[in-house]
Amino acid sequence: MITPLSEPPVAEVSLRIKSTSVKNSATWETQGIGSRPLRVSNTHYHHPRLPDVILARTKEVLAIFAPGTAVTSLTITSGRSLRPEDFWTGILAALPHLTRLVVAAGRAGDYPRILPLLGKPQEDGGCLCPSLSDLSVLWDPENDPIVWTGLVTRRLQTTGLASVGVEPGDEPWTVAAGARAYCRVLHNCLRSRSEHGCLPLRALSVFIWDRGYEAAEEAGLREGLKDLVEEVSVGFQSEQGW
Repeated sequence: MITPLSEPPVAEVSLRIKSTSVKNSATWETQGIGSRPLRVSNTHYHHPRLPDVILARTKEVLAIFAPGTAVTSLTITSGRSLRPEDFWTGILAALPHLTRLVVAAGRAGDYPRILPLLGKPQEDGGCLCPSLSDLSVLWDPENDPIVWTGLVTRRLQTTGLASVGVEPGDEPWTVAAGARAYCRVLHNCLRSRSEHGCLPLRALSVFIWDRGYEAAEEAGLREGLKDLVEEVSVGFQSEQGW
């Protein structure tokens, strides 16, 4: 039996959801003032109502260890096991106070499901996570179905065909066309959030799989999103340990 703390010195609660083809786990961490951090973890194997289980457990953790607070940080890591859109809609809708979101969903994971949801108007007229200020994403250009039509330069050029999204001067690779397409996706998402009353994004961090293109992609994203994001940075994915 867990006994609630009398005066929990909690400043922030974060949630990490890890999804694979074998199991799903959720970990809650409380960052206290003047005390050691607390971590609570649950593992679920293919539960048919996993979002409900995670959210119910979240309420329990908050009630016991951090009354009066809310989850402000969410990290999502996953392999190739895709979840339906309503899975992530349910999770994000239940975390309205989220200020930081990390989507490190592997080369073909849930990222394509999650990013468009952030700019999708909801029934109440707003968007999910209206207080979001810090967004970090792991981006794999060659396996991104959101912008894939502009990312086939390398494959099509080897056969002498043209690729959608390729412009004169582009390298014989996917980065240039892919970065523009990706920037358009981000721009549309953030513009929609702005139009529906969400706070502007303070920081966007993008981590890519191919070393050597960080500076070029960062410059492109800074220019394309300059009216929507205060800070943009691009780094190599292994630096994060995801």
